[in-house]
Amino acid sequence: MMYPYNHSYYFARNISKNLKDLIGTNVRINLGGPEKGEGTLLKIQSDFCVLQSDDGVVYYPLHHINGFAEQSSDESEESDENEQNDNQNKENEEPIIVGGNYFGSVIDRLKGETIQLNRGPKKVEGIVAGRTRGHILLDIDGQITYVPMFHVQSMCWNYNNSNDSNDSNDSNDSNDKNKNKNNNKNNANNNDDNESRNQKRDKDKCKTKRCKRCGKRRY
Repeated sequence: MMYPYNHSYYFARNISKNLKDLIGTNVRINLGGPEKGEGTLLKIQSDFCVLQSDDGVVYYPLHHINGFAEQSSDESEESDENEQNDNQNKENEEPIIVGGNYFGSVIDRLKGETIQLNRGPKKVEGIVAGRTRGHILLDIDGQITYVPMFHVQSMCWNYNNSNDSNDSNDSNDSNDKNKNKNNNKNNANNNDDNESRNQKRDKDKCKTKRCKRCGKRRY
């Protein structure tokens, strides 16, 4: 079933309510194709969810999820065995989840980091250069590419590679990077507030107008 763009907010809100009961359990996101994901549901926010899968931490915008299901006990046992095998090969690490109430705020916090948008033939990888209200700006081989936010079906950030590159830098560079990250967090918090204000402003827009001649309100 196709959901028009103007229905995406209400559709995402309904999915968010249903998914909240599954936080911490093993779930399957999407019914098939390259965007299908299986793993532990970590978090639900206003317009996206976070899944810990074999591919890492994946962010799914809710308006593009075409279905979800709780994994059966047999599938959960198999995933538990796989997790135990993985833990034997590498240290136990808690997944790093980028903060933000909205998906756009997560992108803001990842400015300067390399991310992957979508999977399969629609896969795009680049460095986050910025964001407008409707597009993500990616630096791909020195060229700025505008990716529509609405067409992003999933997002991955390999923070392990980012940590490795940070360790190889000088202490001064790491301090500068920390300052930039703090600035990005502050900007993202401001963007959270701005997006909330924009939603309220859009709802209240054109409700009240003043007459230019007499200054009285017209409803």
